[in-house]
Amino acid sequence: MNFKYRLSGLGWANGFIEANSQRHSFTISYLNDGLGDFLYALMELNLKCVPNDEVKSQTSCIWYAEPAGTKFEFNRTDEWLNIKVISYEDIELNINEKVEMDTSVLYDELLFIVIKDVDLLLKTHGIVGYRETWYEHDFPLSTFLKLKGYLLLKSKYSITSFEEMGWELQKSELKEDLNLLFKDL
Repeated sequence: MNFKYRLSGLGWANGFIEANSQRHSFTISYLNDGLGDFLYALMELNLKCVPNDEVKSQTSCIWYAEPAGTKFEFNRTDEWLNIKVISYEDIELNINEKVEMDTSVLYDELLFIVIKDVDLLLKTHGIVGYRETWYEHDFPLSTFLKLKGYLLLKSKYSITSFEEMGWELQKSELKEDLNLLFKDL
């Protein structure tokens, strides 16, 4: 199993996903927050990353490549994740839909290779450098930290509640956030 996601110019990225002898190479543009949407779709499947009533068994995300595009569909059953990757010649008009991948993998194994590659991406570009290169969207930091924390600790991210001016608010420890950010997988 393998996953690569590289920024390839102002507002562009390319890479590939590979599992069970199936491989799909992709190009993506800044028209949407592709990496953020991808990580969020994986996070919504994880009981340790989202509240119990928000966990989903199926998620999806779309990556635009002007006019082409790629749609990822995820379906999780226990520890298994079915990945279906569909490419389009024109994603807005659904022209020439083609199933590029349809396979099942262990959720944690896919998540590990994705987060390891995204960790390298972040360390290569930095938070501000990512934003400047990707052009339209910030690095999906909180989603990344929740998923990385899950992989390293196998538990929910440490969030505490506190009250201020009558409002219940949430807080993570910045020092712990930063420690996790620099921790290797």
